[in-house]
Amino acid sequence: MGRKAATIPGLLTIVVSLIAGHTWNRRLNIVVSIIYALAVIGGCIGETWIYYLVGSLIEVVLLVMIAKSARDWRTAAI
Repeated sequence: MGRKAATIPGLLTIVVSLIAGHTWNRRLNIVVSIIYALAVIGGCIGETWIYYLVGSLIEVVLLVMIAKSARDWRTAAI
């Protein structure tokens, strides 16, 4: 159950990015990536395995890049 629950935010982000408009897509990408990054950081508390910490660090960096990219989006000129 835990692994399946962890994949739901990512799957929903993909579906919503295909369906939602620019404003909702932007907001949801920022919010979900920050919440997911906080969950990954919370999962690292008390962890001693270095490969898990490094993998989590990489994941958090990518999530921050997603949030920054969504924040910097501009509306497309038509």
